[in-house]
Amino acid sequence: MGESEVTLNGINDPGGGAFHDSRVLLHPLLTHTILAFLLFCPSGSHSTSAQDTTPRSEILRREVQQIAAAADRFRLQATANTQDAVSNYGIDGFPERWGKDIEPYFRGEEWQLAEFFAYSLVMVGRVESPKCVVGFYNPWIDVILLAAWKERGADGWKVTDFALCAGERLREEKPGDDFACPAWMKPKKPIAESILDVCARTIAHFQRHFPIARAFQFPVLKLPASPETESAILKARMSFRLTYFNEKLGTSVRRKALDDVLQKTVDTLARGDKEAIQALTPPEAAPYVAETICLFPQEVRTCFLPHWFVPQDDKAVVVISSPRAPRWFVLLFLDFTQRSPALALGLYDFEVTRRADPAMSNGGERP
Repeated sequence: MGESEVTLNGINDPGGGAFHDSRVLLHPLLTHTILAFLLFCPSGSHSTSAQDTTPRSEILRREVQQIAAAADRFRLQATANTQDAVSNYGIDGFPERWGKDIEPYFRGEEWQLAEFFAYSLVMVGRVESPKCVVGFYNPWIDVILLAAWKERGADGWKVTDFALCAGERLREEKPGDDFACPAWMKPKKPIAESILDVCARTIAHFQRHFPIARAFQFPVLKLPASPETESAILKARMSFRLTYFNEKLGTSVRRKALDDVLQKTVDTLARGDKEAIQALTPPEAAPYVAETICLFPQEVRTCFLPHWFVPQDDKAVVVISSPRAPRWFVLLFLDFTQRSPALALGLYDFEVTRRADPAMSNGGERP
């Protein structure tokens, strides 16, 4: 298994590195507006009559909002019980294909599929009523599930087809020999910079292949002839995380210290304890980070859970996210040589911090 090259910037100088990057500091007012849209956007069908003078762009925006809400309901149900979500939302042979191409790799370990959905971002493209393409992208695993959706009257939006795709293929790269290790762990960059960069490039390529206002087409991408190839990559990357964690954590004493600090941290986040959060955050970022976390609805905060652990010698970074709002993540910086291992806490947003890829700037179309 290859070594991770990602660096733990901010460990020795918690006030420096990633925390000084203006792209990753959040303003609570902006975040509050985004939260309101993301978590409380209305769902249900929107119909227009022949006399409706609403601009096409507004109609399309509403339709995308409704599709995204339906897709997120599917994602949350898949997080609770993937098989139920597939049965409830799948039509036109989707459940049968899923059972043949995906389930065999996770038999007895269905929780890994649930975790894939738990931390996946939802993207919508090629909306041509009554069809569209939805991408469920888990940046931590760097795998995207492309799904064809169709509106079916009172039943709402349903899934008709899917294609599993490694992030590298969507970005028109080639998975390396060490394909079990996700792309963000390989560069010699700070963790936040690396994961945000990989995610931004993936989103840009999704928008390139699946522009919103373009005719429905699926899957568009040239994928391996055998779907088992991508299923194997997903399985390998889900398994890599656990193997890596167990290999790198070391002594049981250190594991106990990690368990203690993580329990304390997730309890602090769940309570929305502003003073405790500020105490863990570099001074220049503390007000924004603490206020932003406290603006999250309680159902988001109580679902914050650690799901990645990246060690380096006596230090480590733990990734903490909430399945209720996976676009936000917390990085907890640790130093096991200290009596109190938790050094600093940072909050990041995949959406606010993503940067446009110059190669993708041609109006969403292929150059």
